[in-house]
Amino acid sequence: MKQGTKLAVGIKEDIVDFKRTLLDWELRGLFLFATIIIAIGVVFYMVVEGWDLITSLYFCVSTLTTVGYGDVHPTSDISRLFTTVYVLIGVGFILGFVNVVARQVNKPVVARLTQFDHERHTRREEEHKNEQ
Repeated sequence: MKQGTKLAVGIKEDIVDFKRTLLDWELRGLFLFATIIIAIGVVFYMVVEGWDLITSLYFCVSTLTTVGYGDVHPTSDISRLFTTVYVLIGVGFILGFVNVVARQVNKPVVARLTQFDHERHTRREEEHKNEQ
């Protein structure tokens, strides 16, 4: 099989794998919950802190992914209390979502590498038998 044909087949398999990943119930549920958590935070900070949509979204994502640049921070006591609870609840779910995404993305790669390794091992065994 030509190299270009292998590449085209690989790309087609990647697209099929991506579509299959989008249908995964665990991923879709975590994505929905992550979206809800972020939306709650965005609305809270827009209302209580008076931040615009982009600043609120930026703060929520950087906080829940534990990046926390510190350039934007809550200024009122109620916001600090909310942020404390928000982080305790949200970080675990966001990291769980990231973990599921990484696992789903890597599944087809690991499967292909395992298949490639098996084929290589089989070829070596056949070559070894032919040498004897």
